[in-house]
Amino acid sequence: MNINQLLKALFYYEEEKKYPWLTLVILLFLLAIGIFFWGNFLDWRHTTFNFHDWGDINIPRIDAVQDGLRQFTFPLHLANTSSLHGVTDRIWVLPDIISTPQMLLLYWFETETYILFDVFFHFLLGALGLLLIRKEFKLSLFTYSVLLTLFSANGYIQAHYGVGHFSWGGYFLFPIFFALMLRFSSGEVGWKWVTQVAFVLFYMVLAGSEHHFFWLLIWLGGFALGNLRRIKWIFYAGLFGGLLSAVRLLPPALGLGNFFEKFMSFGGFPTLLDILNAMTVLTPIRAETMNLLRIAAVWEYDLYIGFVGTAFILYFGLYQWIRSKKYQDFIFPTFLVLFLTLGDIYRPFFDSQLPFLSGERMITRMAILPIVVLMVMAAIQFQRWLDTRHLSLIEALVFFIPFLFLVNDLRQHYLAWNVRELAKFFDPVIMNVIGNSLSDHQDTLYTNTLVTGLFISIATALFLLSRLWTERKKAAE
Repeated sequence: MNINQLLKALFYYEEEKKYPWLTLVILLFLLAIGIFFWGNFLDWRHTTFNFHDWGDINIPRIDAVQDGLRQFTFPLHLANTSSLHGVTDRIWVLPDIISTPQMLLLYWFETETYILFDVFFHFLLGALGLLLIRKEFKLSLFTYSVLLTLFSANGYIQAHYGVGHFSWGGYFLFPIFFALMLRFSSGEVGWKWVTQVAFVLFYMVLAGSEHHFFWLLIWLGGFALGNLRRIKWIFYAGLFGGLLSAVRLLPPALGLGNFFEKFMSFGGFPTLLDILNAMTVLTPIRAETMNLLRIAAVWEYDLYIGFVGTAFILYFGLYQWIRSKKYQDFIFPTFLVLFLTLGDIYRPFFDSQLPFLSGERMITRMAILPIVVLMVMAAIQFQRWLDTRHLSLIEALVFFIPFLFLVNDLRQHYLAWNVRELAKFFDPVIMNVIGNSLSDHQDTLYTNTLVTGLFISIATALFLLSRLWTERKKAAE
């Protein structure tokens, strides 16, 4: 293989098929780089996670689950309620408590090791979702590399993990969700599709990502308006996603009044220009600005992808997407979500004190969803643009220059926001993680609610599987 053949294989999906070994090598290399990136970001367990939301919220919660596993008891109540925002001692009343199957590993893993594993696992889920999109749209290795870099190393997810938002794992399921939405937009319907979407939403809730779950429900609502003739399938997907999640969504009903009293709403981005600024301007945490940052919570406004990344998604992901007239049913829900992140537009929904609606006190967080849609659309349109051209050797090499600028921009964000750096600017939190975090006691209403939610979840799963089996049986006839 000469250099010209190599570049063709990197930029064109059909050319790549001639060298299957190259595909395997490049994909494994990208996954290894991603794991190495997140391992370095989390400092390979060398930095103690005892600051901000790591120490205040997530480490004590993980420790409680670990105590339950090691004491062979199901954790129900916490002795210290500070990690539950002081609203209750009932662990599962908080909707963002993580309850994924891999938490069973805490019986053997220490907390820091488990955190590394969980982040690696979710990164790989995100990469898998992007691979589904790559296969569907025949994205080249180069295009996939750009998309994976933008999605898995942007400032948004760095900043949230950096300050301890460990329940942000659901973010990495966005690609799988949108891969399913793209299939629906292309004509796929049925119980298989409904079941797949419902289980993706269910896993998000198990991952403690109830915010991401709710954002996707908003997006689905907008998506339904553009697909009225097939709206029942979208309705089923959202409905059964919620019913599957009943085991985790029903118990929070016991604490709704306390949540309303505890939290207040913060405004969104004042203007679209502020969103553009959040995407292009790197804001590091520095000692001299720490007092201001504690008030402003700058990580809640971080959407950084750098100048090159922003230009890429605006040109290919916005302009070329709309111009192509493809997947037009994505436009309204995507911009609906973006619109809700501006100013005080969302405030009436927050003040309604309705479940989910009143849980989004930092509405700026939701802006990442339309940006991810633009990332995906940019990759699709960029590849279509490439496929209409036959790049020369020089032209192909030139494309690596902006990609290197993108990598450098995200690396600069990593240098400012990794946990090793953030630990320098936050006061350490004193944590009690010596095995006595639980204080279980008789609580009939709470336990009955948990059992009822579990029953609804199991019944829903059985119903979906039965519909799926019936659908497959009919298709085989």
